[in-house]
Amino acid sequence: MINKNFAVITKDRNNTLDILRLMAAVFVILNHSYPLTGNIGILCGVLGGGIAVGTFFTISGYVIAQSWFSDPTPSRFLWKRVLRLVPGLVAVVIFTIFIIGPINTSLSLQEYFFNIHTWMYLLVILLFRPIRTLPGVFILNAYPTAVNGSLWTIPLEFRMYILLCLMGMIGMLKNRKIFLSIVILTCTIYIYSILLPVWPVNILTNAFGYIYINEYILHTVNAGIPLDYPPYNLLFCIGTLFYLYKDQIKFNNGLALVAAIGLLVSSISFSIVSANVSYLLIAILICLPYLVLYLGQLPIKQLYNIGDRYGDYSYGLYIYAFPVQQTIAHFMPKISPIPMFALSLPTTFIFAYSSWWLLEKKALSLKKREPKKIFLDTFTYIKNIT
Repeated sequence: MINKNFAVITKDRNNTLDILRLMAAVFVILNHSYPLTGNIGILCGVLGGGIAVGTFFTISGYVIAQSWFSDPTPSRFLWKRVLRLVPGLVAVVIFTIFIIGPINTSLSLQEYFFNIHTWMYLLVILLFRPIRTLPGVFILNAYPTAVNGSLWTIPLEFRMYILLCLMGMIGMLKNRKIFLSIVILTCTIYIYSILLPVWPVNILTNAFGYIYINEYILHTVNAGIPLDYPPYNLLFCIGTLFYLYKDQIKFNNGLALVAAIGLLVSSISFSIVSANVSYLLIAILICLPYLVLYLGQLPIKQLYNIGDRYGDYSYGLYIYAFPVQQTIAHFMPKISPIPMFALSLPTTFIFAYSSWWLLEKKALSLKKREPKKIFLDTFTYIKNIT
């Protein structure tokens, strides 16, 4: 039995969250190896990538809340978040436009580079909304036209950062009971909404139907997330909730086992018995956060903080894998899922390794500097050389 609670281990700052993020990134690559080769596997969709990305958001909700309380200054908080997401995103967007696009497009280089939609892809950097295609790229692939199907979660992640910052500014995070009430209410609404197709006849359905609530409740709560994917925004909030109650939540082997069994049973029901996806989504919402954070705080010293010791490659693996896999599928159209995974993982790791040591780590070294001073220094430098 692990008797420590989250407060003690957070104070120690020794955890295995880095290895969990790395494993989730690898699992996303394995999951994508099936549809990108035109195959359907047991790990496809919500059962594979959905749980892996849900792991990212749960961990993020926890550690980003910790970041806010360590320095609750909005400008510095958002500056740190920008430094974590944007440099790597800029690099992968430029890499995609100038390397991936030209070698995979069916257009001539002149047609490709003079097409306005090629340069519209730069808007991905703004973290507003992902653009999924480039002119003539991957049009004959088994999974056609999609250039980087992983990037759609990055704007959602950044919106959650902004939301957490706003809640911190108005003092909601300090009053954890209010935050707990909001999360419980939102989760209840979500669970009710996704169960409507399963339990179509009940008093609430009939009552809400008269005022047309059913048509937009789920879309509002899901915030643009596909309806058959886990509610990543709610998982982020639950991760934040775990941090707020870190002094009361204890690690319990029995509870972790129950969470694992619940997730396993719902996964088997979905994949083998073809049960409705709603039950799996509910199991992910209820079971995944505790299980992830339990595993992320296990006292395995050899796995403590591997990102600090060896490099944090999870983000690079996540953002580079999809275009790498699509390129492999473009030149090897008959490749099957397992060879795709075996080939794409080490190839993507090269990009992730380079991204971390050449860009991401250096960008993160600017976290302690004031963003205003950096902008003024940059402006002065540009002024002096012009």
